[in-house]
Amino acid sequence: VSADYDDLVREARAVFGDVLFFTASGRPLSYRAAYAGCSDGVHGQYRLWLDGRPCDVIAPFRGDYGTENCIAVAAAAHMLGLTAEEIAAGFADAQLPPQRFARSRRGNWDIVDDTYNANPLSMARMLDAAAESAQKRPFVVVLGEMRELGSVADREHERLGRHLAQLRPVLVFWRGGHADAVRDGLEHGLYTGKFLPVDTGEAFVQALREHLPAETGEQGGLMLFKGSRGNHLEELLEALEQSDWLPGSRTESL
Repeated sequence: VSADYDDLVREARAVFGDVLFFTASGRPLSYRAAYAGCSDGVHGQYRLWLDGRPCDVIAPFRGDYGTENCIAVAAAAHMLGLTAEEIAAGFADAQLPPQRFARSRRGNWDIVDDTYNANPLSMARMLDAAAESAQKRPFVVVLGEMRELGSVADREHERLGRHLAQLRPVLVFWRGGHADAVRDGLEHGLYTGKFLPVDTGEAFVQALREHLPAETGEQGGLMLFKGSRGNHLEELLEALEQSDWLPGSRTESL
């Protein structure tokens, strides 16, 4: 169980008599991990400690968000008897499933498909990871409503807007509800770019043509697609792939 969430620690101890904790936040535990940077623009390097012993792994994703995932998997594997070498080999051979930070390339643009689902925590972490991957190149986000948040929905979407403003994407596309709350957050964060609600794939591609400067399109950058499953953001991604945006380019999986 992760030791980094007080409510999770409390509930786990209330249910189980013996709990093994791991951490991704630097606590002095026997199972812990830290992000060590990007190895080649796509893969991330992570330093793990398995029962106190160091183990370096290379994973098919990059960013600090992956630290928690790495140590959770590695701790469970180590408890089941796998060696550090076997765990590192497993990470090296791992393939990400579709719609889970799957990367492809279109012309000079890196496309990140994380359209499977979204919640406030995963949205913030994917945005941070994608912004880091952009490496100061133009950054475009195509996002959808975070559903099933109940009474906190407006608050969380406004908070998302504030977070987006800090990352300074050149364009923010939005599909779904709570657009006004996201716009409010962007305004409070002093975002100076464009916020563009879209309903269809055709509208998205047309807005991209109209609002992304030609020189920026040619320069290239990174475009992230992410939203709750019910938004079907893969429809916008499919519209982009079927369009002649960036004529002469084709999409290649990385």
